[in-house]
Amino acid sequence: MYYVYIYLNILRPGNYIYQDLHFDYEPFYVGKGKNKRYLYHLEKVKNKCKYKKSDKFEIIESIVNSGNEPIIIKYDNLCEDYALVLEKKTIRKIGRFDLGKGPLCNRNDGGHKPQDNYHHDLESKKKISITSKNREAENRYTLISNDGTIYDNIKLNVMCIKFNLDYQKIRKSANKGVIKEIKRTSIKQSKQSTINCVGWELINKKVIKKEIKLPKYKLMSPNGFEHFIYSDTFIKDKCLELNLDQRTLRYYKNKGVINIKNINLCNERTINCIGWQFIVLQYP
Repeated sequence: MYYVYIYLNILRPGNYIYQDLHFDYEPFYVGKGKNKRYLYHLEKVKNKCKYKKSDKFEIIESIVNSGNEPIIIKYDNLCEDYALVLEKKTIRKIGRFDLGKGPLCNRNDGGHKPQDNYHHDLESKKKISITSKNREAENRYTLISNDGTIYDNIKLNVMCIKFNLDYQKIRKSANKGVIKEIKRTSIKQSKQSTINCVGWELINKKVIKKEIKLPKYKLMSPNGFEHFIYSDTFIKDKCLELNLDQRTLRYYKNKGVINIKNINLCNERTINCIGWQFIVLQYP
C-alpha cells in the first residue's frame, strides 16, 4: 500500500491553513511512497550521507542541528493511483515556494511515478552526452583479440562495433582474464555479439596502475578455444589442468598443429596433445 506524507518544520510553529488542511507547523515538503520512503530524506541527513543540496535538505539540516526532527504526517493505505492524485492535490493546495504560491520545496507538481521524474530536457541531455564522451575518451583500454592481436589505447565502444562484440560483456570482463567459452546449453540463447567475445581479453589501465603484463604463450585447442599463459612457471599448472604433456608442447612450439605419427609409443597426456598448438606470442 502507498501513502502521501508531509514534512512539517518544527522550528516554525503557527496556524497554517490551506483550504481544508490545518497544520500547527509550517509544511515544507510533500511526497508519495511506500514502506519507509517517508524517512528517506531525514535519514540521509541524520546519517550524514551524500545528497544533492536543496532547500528541502537545508531545512531538514537546520531542524536536525537544533536537536529535533521534522514532524511527518502520513495519509496511509492508499492505492498508487489515488496516492498520486492526492499528492498532486496536496501540493496544489499548499503551494510551491519556487512559484511564489506557498512554502513547499517541491520542484514539480507531483502526481508522477518514480520513473517519470527522471526525464531530462534537451539541454541536460546534451550535457550528459558531452560528459559521457569525455569520460569515454579518458577511459582508455587495451584489448587482446582471440587470435592474440593487441589493440592498445582504444575506445571500447568503437572496437566493439568494429568486431561485433557485446559491449557490456567485454566491459564487465575488464582485468578478469580471457572470456571463457560459453556453456553449450546457453549458446542458442546468446546473441552473436556475445558469442564473439569468447577468447577476448580487456585490460583497464585506469584500474591497473602498474605495468600491464601481457601473456607470453598461447595454447589453442583442437576446437579453436585459446588459453593464455603469462610466464614459464605457469606452463606446468596449465598442462596439469588440461591433462597435456609439457615436453610435447615445447617440442612442437610454433610448429603448427601437433600431429604425432607413432601413437603407440606415447602416453595418455602426449596423445591428448594431438590437434593442439603451442604458440609463442610476439609483440611489436
